[in-house]
Amino acid sequence: MKKKGNILVENVIFIILNLAFIGIIALFISLKTGDAGALEEVYAKQIALMIDSAKPDMIISLNMKEGIDKAKKELGEDKIEDIVKISGNIVSVSLRQGKSYSYSFFNNVDVSYYINKENNEEFVFVTKVIEQPGEDVLKMISYAKENTIVRRTCNCGGECEDYAKYISQYAKENGIESSLFLSLMMQESDCTKSAFSGSSVGLMQINLIHCGEYGLPTDPEECKTELLNNVQLNIETGAKILVEQYNAHKAGKLFVGCTKQKTYYNWEAALRGYNGWGCGVDASGNAFVAQDNYVEEVVERYNILRGIK
Repeated sequence: MKKKGNILVENVIFIILNLAFIGIIALFISLKTGDAGALEEVYAKQIALMIDSAKPDMIISLNMKEGIDKAKKELGEDKIEDIVKISGNIVSVSLRQGKSYSYSFFNNVDVSYYINKENNEEFVFVTKVIEQPGEDVLKMISYAKENTIVRRTCNCGGECEDYAKYISQYAKENGIESSLFLSLMMQESDCTKSAFSGSSVGLMQINLIHCGEYGLPTDPEECKTELLNNVQLNIETGAKILVEQYNAHKAGKLFVGCTKQKTYYNWEAALRGYNGWGCGVDASGNAFVAQDNYVEEVVERYNILRGIK
C-alpha cells in the first residue's frame, strides 16, 4: 500500500508536469500565432486540467500574463477580471469581444477564482469540496428508462436497482463519477445486458480481447457467457478499463478519427480510449463516422444526468 505522503508527492509532481507541458504548448502557440482564440483554448484546458488534478482546499495560481495583455488591448483594462468564468463544471476563457472557448472538468469540487491583486498577471483558483449527498443513481436510471437522453435510453427492465448498486459501487471504487459511468453504459449498450456486437459483450460492451484479463476467463466462449450473464462482473470490468485509460492518457492524447482530429485530456481522454483512438469500421467495412463524436455525446448526456435530482 502506498503511504499518504507518497500519494501527495505524486499528485504534486503530476500537476507540475502537466502544467509545464501545457505551458510549453501555450508558449509555442502564442509565439507562432499570437492568436487570442488559440490562447483562449489553451488557458481553458489548462485551468480544467488543474481543477481535475486538484485536491479539495487547494490554492493554485496560474500566470496568464500573455492572455491578460491580449485582453487589455481587445477588451480594456476594466474587463480583465471577467476573462475567466466557471459555471458548474465548465471553464470559459474570453480574451476578445463576443468570443470565448469553453472546456469541462469532472472533479467534484466547487471552485472560486479571482485575479491576484498583488500580481495582476495571475489568476488564483481555490477548490472546495461540494457539500452534497451522493448521486442518486437509481433516480438517474429511472429517468433514463423513460426518457431518451442524447439518443440513448436505459433498458434496465426489472434490474434497475441492481444496475444502480453496481454502478455506484464500482464508480466509487475507481474514482469515477456515477453519472459519467452511467452515461458511458448508455452509450455502449442502452443498458441492454444481452447486447453483443460480434466482438464486444454486455452492458459495458467489453471487448473479447480482454478475456484472460481483469479476472475474466481465458476461453473466449466462456468469457462471453460470463460477461453476458454476470452483470456485476461486466460493470466492474468496464470501470477498470475506463480508469486504466484515464491513468494512461489523462495528460492528453491526439485522436485521429474519420472526419476530425482532436486532443483529449483527463476523463474525456479516458472515454476516447475506451471507444478507440482511430477511425473505426462497421460490420460492412465502412468508416464508422458517428464514433468521431462518441466523447462529446457521453459528456453531453453526463451533464444532463448529473442534474437529475
